[in-house]
Amino acid sequence: MKNQTFLLASLIASQAAFAEDGYTNVIQMIEMGSGSDAPLLWNMPGNIGASGDDVLVGEPVPENGAIFILRTVQSSPFQDWYLDQAAVGAYLPSAEIEIITHDDEATFPRTRADQPFQVNVSVEGLYDGALGLPLDVIQNAATEVRLQMFAQEYADGQSSLPGGEVTAPSHGELALVGNGDFPKSAGDLTFYTSLNPSSPDRAQGEEHFVVRSLDDGATQGGTLAQEHVQVWPVWSGEMSGLNNPTLLPYSYSGEIPDVIALSDGELAPDPNFKKAQGEIAYEAEPPELTFTWHDLYPTSTVGVIVNDASIPYPWGGRWVGGTQRVFNEDASVNWQDTVERWDGIFGGKGRYAIWMVTFTPGIGWEVGGNYAADGSFVPGGWIVPIQREGIKVRGSIHSLSE
Repeated sequence: MKNQTFLLASLIASQAAFAEDGYTNVIQMIEMGSGSDAPLLWNMPGNIGASGDDVLVGEPVPENGAIFILRTVQSSPFQDWYLDQAAVGAYLPSAEIEIITHDDEATFPRTRADQPFQVNVSVEGLYDGALGLPLDVIQNAATEVRLQMFAQEYADGQSSLPGGEVTAPSHGELALVGNGDFPKSAGDLTFYTSLNPSSPDRAQGEEHFVVRSLDDGATQGGTLAQEHVQVWPVWSGEMSGLNNPTLLPYSYSGEIPDVIALSDGELAPDPNFKKAQGEIAYEAEPPELTFTWHDLYPTSTVGVIVNDASIPYPWGGRWVGGTQRVFNEDASVNWQDTVERWDGIFGGKGRYAIWMVTFTPGIGWEVGGNYAADGSFVPGGWIVPIQREGIKVRGSIHSLSE
């Protein structure tokens, strides 16, 4: 019984009640568990006929329940008789939902599509056994609530759902039995997004969680609590402007011939070289490289790092100046940056890797890469060799003396 006024059906057996003049059949409500000093909460006005009546109780049942006592009272001389009693429990469920994600910097729940999130539910006010009755004889509405799950993708250009409402039907429901904090032994409430199942890493939308009470007779169930989490896709990156492999330009000192052989066999001076006092300098500009990030998490930091290619990660390398950028947006963002000058980033002979890196709150730094067929993330950088043996600059230019 929810904590509200209600009808009490009182059937009084003719042999147990008095119908003669001078006798009144009444019902009283006292608070359960109050001992001999239990306060009288409600005293029925009027009289109940010997055949029984439906009585509207004008007071709510207290949280710990109430006892309804049927009495017959004789007016003269005054005397009353106890006839029967019934216990009625009360319940008025309430709930709270908390969603925990990797992003502890956001002011509202949001997560990246490849990351799990935790849903914590706290339930109070359900029947807790105060009447001593087994739960299997109590209606479900008094002992459990339902956690419903909804998911809806954003339309192009959206960063929230209109009115904050999900129009998609529920895709799942869990029964939460009894009061307390969930998850508990009944099950785990850790989820991955159910959006875009054909390509989960591209998911972009909202997951909604709603706790509802159940229908109880003529009383309809209702929403007790609701919360949602935004889901944003996993970023990806690409770099353009390099061949594979690319030998970047350099300066060289030493003896050189007057003529350079080109790859097609012709002998001709190379217009990109000039001779001066035994030194030769390659005058072509380093290539322009364009870095493109797709679907960055709303709060992200990006940049480009150059490191020794023999090291399988970028950390400890050199940041490429001007490529670091911090985003603090309401939605995922695309970003493109072009590097025209490298200014001493490549510090000597060897092979170098260029890494696109991204920082996401709660996840940390990640490097450019891609997803394999099994869904695992494969990190990777782009290998750029720099060669300083003799005057070999590219595969198409070499010394005649070799």
